This record gives sequence, structure tokens and C-alpha cells, in this order.
Amino acid sequence: MNRNLPLLVPKGQPEPDAAAWATVTQVSPLRIKIDGESAALPFTPTTLVAGLVVNDRVWVALATNADPSVRSRRVVVIGRSGGALPRMGCNLRRTTIQSQASGAASTAITWLTEIEDTHGLFTSGDTITIPTGGSGIWAITFMTQWSGSLGTGRAFLTILTPTITYRVSNYGSGETFSTMSITVPLAAAESFNARVFQTSGGSLDVIDARLHCYRVGV
Repeated sequence: MNRNLPLLVPKGQPEPDAAAWATVTQVSPLRIKIDGESAALPFTPTTLVAGLVVNDRVWVALATNADPSVRSRRVVVIGRSGGALPRMGCNLRRTTIQSQASGAASTAITWLTEIEDTHGLFTSGDTITIPTGGSGIWAITFMTQWSGSLGTGRAFLTILTPTITYRVSNYGSGETFSTMSITVPLAAAESFNARVFQTSGGSLDVIDARLHCYRVGV
């Protein structure tokens, strides 16, 4: 038996000995309230789970340690209830006419109606911003309906992110709809917009535009 063991193990080191459920009360900085407690912990726990949002139920590893200088190492978030991502994203629409001249520079759609916006991705104008805790894989679908046929021309739909421009070209005499869908990694605070361009030979109006943007993975 090593009688010098107390000299080898520094005092105040946490010893994991329990686990509990808790609720996320704040994400930046992270705060959680352990079940049975009257208030959230007054320090930021370590977390192994990405993309936490307020009201998430989390599984927490606890340690017994009375030394306040190492309190922040006493609690580690190790899982989320159900293992599924919380719903996060937005569903936007514009039904007021937005004109686009043939061959003119691409124009960003300015959105007028929020059908759903779970975490404040959209405020006004044309920009969608990934919220705090929202880093991950995002599925984005952008659709427009034109006021007339593209004729022998074509339409470009573009989603412009901080690092990459995604573009789809639509052709077809008599076609009045254009659609694109992408699945891309985006980080919290990154923004993007959705743009239109057409070469029908005359001015066309966008008479209906829709954007669906939802996180589907981390």
C-alpha cells in the first residue's frame, strides 16, 4: 500500500460520483438549472453537446468538490434528452411583386412575411443569420414564381453565404417556377441571402418567393 498517495493526488480535484437531469436556461454563456434546485448554477459548465438552446433537457455528470476555485470543473453536460436536435429555422415568404430586368445584376429577395422563425434568424430585409448555438448542417430551399415565361432564356437562383456562392440555373419555354435546394454547413452568426437573375429578354416580376431554412444536423 502506498502511504504517500495523499501527496500524489492534489487537493481539490473533482471526483465524478453522480449524474442528474438539468434544463438549459441560457446559452451564451451557458447556464443550466439542475432538477431540484431553485436557480441556475452561477458558473459555466463544460459541455460535450453542440447546439444547445434554452429549455433543452440535458444529462449532466456531477462531482463532489467543496473548493470554489475549481467549481467550473464540477459539472459536465454529456447528453441531450432524446438525442434529437431541437427545431431551429425559419420559413419566409414574399407575395408582393419584386421586379427583375432581363440581364440586370442579381437581386436579393427582401422577405415580408415570417411564417415561422424559431430563434430569430430573420429581422427584416434580405438577410438570414444563424443564431447562437445554431452551428451545424442546414437545409435551405428557395423557390420563386415569375410573372411570365422565361422563353428561351434562363433564371439563376443564388444563395450567397460568407464563403461560397451556390447557384442553380433553370431553363424551359413556358416555365414560370424556379427552385433550388442545398444542404450546407453554417456557423453561428454567419449570414446569407437568396438572389434572383433572369435572361428572358424582358422584365419579369417575382410574384411569389419562399425560403425554408432548417438545421438538420451538427
